[in-house]
Amino acid sequence: MESPDPISIHSDSSEPVLGQGAAGTVRIYNSPRKGPIARKMMVIKGCYEREKFYLELCRALKEEPLYKYTIECLGCFTKSDTQFCIDFELAATDLHRAAVNVDDTPTKCTQWFPDADSFDRAITDTLSGLMFLHEHVNIFHNDIKPANLLLVKSDDAPQIVKIGDMGLCT
Repeated sequence: MESPDPISIHSDSSEPVLGQGAAGTVRIYNSPRKGPIARKMMVIKGCYEREKFYLELCRALKEEPLYKYTIECLGCFTKSDTQFCIDFELAATDLHRAAVNVDDTPTKCTQWFPDADSFDRAITDTLSGLMFLHEHVNIFHNDIKPANLLLVKSDDAPQIVKIGDMGLCT
C-alpha cells in the first residue's frame, strides 16, 4: 500500500471529527500531497484477522478502476500495534447531514436533490455501489444508513452518492 504522509501520521486528536462508530473514528486530515482527506482510525488491538481483512479491502478498492459508487480508498497503514488507518477521499457531506438540520428537523435537500430525477439517481448510485461491492469485491456492507451514503460533487450530475464506512463489512 502507499505510504502515508509523514506529517499526518504523528498528528494529534485535534483534527475535526467527521464521524464515529463501532469500528473507529473518521477525522479530516490535511495531506501535503492530496489536500484534505478523510482518515479512519480503528483500534485493532490483538485482532490480526480484522487487520488483514482491512488491508485486503483497501487493496481491492484501490485495484478497481476507481469505481464511482464507492468512496475512493487512497491508502492504508498500521499506525501502531493497536491502531490501523485507512485514508479516503473527502466527501462534501453524507445523506443524513443533507436531510436533517442541526436541530434534527427535516430539510428539503434541494441543494443535493433539486428534482425527482436526481433523487432517482441517488438510489441507483447506492444500488450500483452495493452490487459492485458484492459482485466484484465479494463483501457485504452490513451498515447501510444515510450517514454512510456520502455525497460527492460531480461535473456530470449535481452529486454522486458513494458508499462509505466499510468498517462492518464481511
